[in-house]
Amino acid sequence: MPEFETKLERLRAWLAAEQCDAVEITRYSWLAWLLGGAEARVLMAAERGACSVTVTAERAILAANNIEAPRLKEEEIAGLPLEWVVYNWWEPPPKLAPPGVRMAGEIPVSLRFELLNAEVERARGLGGDAGQAIEAAARGLGPGLTEFQIASRMAEQAIARGLVPVGLFVAADERGKQFRHPIPSGKIAQRNAILSLVARRQGLHASVTRTVSFGPACEEMHHRHRAVSQVHAAMLAASRPGARLGEIFAVAQNAYRDAGFPEEWRRHHQGGPAGYEPREARATPGSEVALQAPQMVAWNPTIRGSKSEETALVTESGIELLTHTGQWPVLPGPVPLADIFLL
Repeated sequence: MPEFETKLERLRAWLAAEQCDAVEITRYSWLAWLLGGAEARVLMAAERGACSVTVTAERAILAANNIEAPRLKEEEIAGLPLEWVVYNWWEPPPKLAPPGVRMAGEIPVSLRFELLNAEVERARGLGGDAGQAIEAAARGLGPGLTEFQIASRMAEQAIARGLVPVGLFVAADERGKQFRHPIPSGKIAQRNAILSLVARRQGLHASVTRTVSFGPACEEMHHRHRAVSQVHAAMLAASRPGARLGEIFAVAQNAYRDAGFPEEWRRHHQGGPAGYEPREARATPGSEVALQAPQMVAWNPTIRGSKSEETALVTESGIELLTHTGQWPVLPGPVPLADIFLL
C-alpha cells in the first residue's frame, strides 16, 4: 500500500479508538510524516507548516494559501489523493471540519515510530549525508578558527548535500568542559574542538558528533572519550524492539558507573528515539515508551569535555549506524563508534 494511504489508515484507526470524527494537522513534523517528507514549511525553524490537512474517516483535505499552494502542488505533494482548498494569503485559514464534529487533540508521537520502507531509505540517505557533511567540515579544520567559522563550515557542507542544519554546536578547547549545548561563539579553537550537527531532510532528523584534536590529544581527553563511547555502546546494545526507554536509561546509568563517572548522566539528557523531531521522546528514569522496528534512535551520552553521538536504526536483526561513513577513525569494539580525529 502506498505510504500516504498507510498513514491515513493509522490516523483513522486512532481517530476511531479516540471516538473522534476528525483531526486537523498543522505542525510541520506531522505534515512531513503524513505527506511523505514534503517540505511544507517556509522558515527553517518553523513549527507550524505552510499548509494544514484535515483528516476524517472519508476525507483528507489540504488547505494552503495562494502563495504556498503552487509550490506544494508542483514540487512536494503532486499526485497524492487530497482535496485542495486554496485561500488568499490575507484571509484566515478556513475551518475544514463540518460544525459539530468531534475534533481530536494531540496525536500520539508513537504513531510515527515504526518507519515504512520508503522512510527507512530516506533515513539511510539522510544519515549518510549528515555523517559526510560533519566529517568533511571537521577534516578541513586547524587551530585559529572561531567557533562561528567552524559552524559555518558545517552548515555549508550540510546545505550542499540538501540538508537543513537545524542544530549547530561547537565547543573549542576548555569550552567543551563548560557546556553541554555549546552554541557557537567567537571563541578561537587552539587545541581541539567538538562538533555536533542536527540535520533535517524530508522531515527526518539525524544527529551526529565528531571530535578533533590539533595534534596529539592528552590522555585525559582520550580516557573521557573512551568512557563516553562505552556508555554509548551499552545503550545501542540495549536498543532492541520492545525495549522501554526507562530500561535503556538504567543501562546508561550502570555504564556511567562502570566507566568511573557515576554522576555524569545527571548533567545532560541521553537522547532517545529520533525521526520527525530531533528527539521524538527522551529516555528518562522509568519511561514506559517502547522502541519499535524499524525506528531511528539518537543517543548522545556526555562526560565533561566529551560526547558520543550517532543516529542509528533499530531493526529486528540489530542496530544499523546511519551516520557511520567508514571514513573516520573508530574505537575497537562491536559497534564502530567515532574516535578522536588527530589533525
